[in-house]
Amino acid sequence: MGAKFSEVYEFPIVKATNFKPAKALSFNRAYKPKECGQWLHFYIHDYHFERVWNNPQRYLDMFKRFDGVITPDFSVYRDMPLAMQVWKGNSA
Repeated sequence: MGAKFSEVYEFPIVKATNFKPAKALSFNRAYKPKECGQWLHFYIHDYHFERVWNNPQRYLDMFKRFDGVITPDFSVYRDMPLAMQVWKGNSA
């Protein structure tokens, strides 16, 4: 409700921020309960993130243990066909 989207491709428009978490842990290392008290990030190889993409419900409880989760996305490469860049840029 109240979300705004770009005219081209209808990407969600998100307000910019300069917030930087003090501590962040990569998703592929986030299996121990003692790792909480920090943010979770996805700046990792895409194959680690595939399991979240394929079954997000499975990871919701894990995500809730962290102070925040940095938006996951797939890698986009300049030499990919434009259609793939748009799909991957909007798929996460």
